[in-house]
Amino acid sequence: MNFKGPTIVVGDFNCPDINWVDFCTPSNHFGVRLYNFAVTNGFIQAVNKPTRGNNLVDLVLINQPFSLSALSVEPPFSSSDHNSVNFKVASNRFYPGNTELPKRTYLWKKGDYKAMCLYLNSYEWLKVLAVNFTPDDLWHAFCMILNDALDLYVPSVSLRNGNLNRILRKYDPSNIRILFSRKRCLWRHMKQNPNDVDLSANYKRLVNECRKAIKDYECTQEAKITESQNVGTFYKYVNKKQLYNSTAAPVLLDSKGSPVFADYDKAELFNSYFNSVNVADNGNLPDIPRRTKAETTLGSMEFSTKKIRNVIRKLKPKMT
Repeated sequence: MNFKGPTIVVGDFNCPDINWVDFCTPSNHFGVRLYNFAVTNGFIQAVNKPTRGNNLVDLVLINQPFSLSALSVEPPFSSSDHNSVNFKVASNRFYPGNTELPKRTYLWKKGDYKAMCLYLNSYEWLKVLAVNFTPDDLWHAFCMILNDALDLYVPSVSLRNGNLNRILRKYDPSNIRILFSRKRCLWRHMKQNPNDVDLSANYKRLVNECRKAIKDYECTQEAKITESQNVGTFYKYVNKKQLYNSTAAPVLLDSKGSPVFADYDKAELFNSYFNSVNVADNGNLPDIPRRTKAETTLGSMEFSTKKIRNVIRKLKPKMT
């Protein structure tokens, strides 16, 4: 389902028995499935004139009917025996940008939830039902109301880079948080007095203390992970520290030593390498002597409920 605009389904469905004006269910099986799909998913059929003879078979199903600004049935195109259906949709343009927006983090412990409850209880919900007619519109309006309530009664902070994430992590020890607070305070004083040599020296000393405290803390955490001898925790920590995207192949080098960036060129490079190391089949089969029936006989085995229960109890629930 598209969340950035209306969802439209068009085509020749060849179901002339459906009465879209009076919402009459057809008799044939395919027509019933099409009708149930449209009604269940909140679609409105917008074409109100026959499109092939006296039959309405070319349909325009849309889940946001108010965004349909114009629709008309025109003469057939070229040698087609179906009329043309022209329609226009009023929708906001969406330009995907590459700029990274600041991430908002809500401070849930500081929220005023009693005031939020009063705000939501006093909201005129009947007006929401009166102007939103499809399930998608109702859900979108409901989410907007909740988001407005969060913005009003729950404080939040904006995180723009990894340094702020580093500062605001709750699992950092108190000594690191205190050092970061002192460093920010000293940085503000140093900006107000840029010519003060003592402030500059104290700030550099405090920066080194912060780096050492972070390094000691990370070394302690890594020591705990290695001493725990938990393979899953170890690989989870290692994957978190990897800088590249694990879902994509890194930059490769071709036979000339030039870097390869495009996915298609990487696939071709892998393919050429695999072809170069393949071994051609010589057509000779190994000589494997046939076994006699006595050698391949399987003895009787017993699977009792008690044995299976004992094996299941020994399994680790965290292992896949």
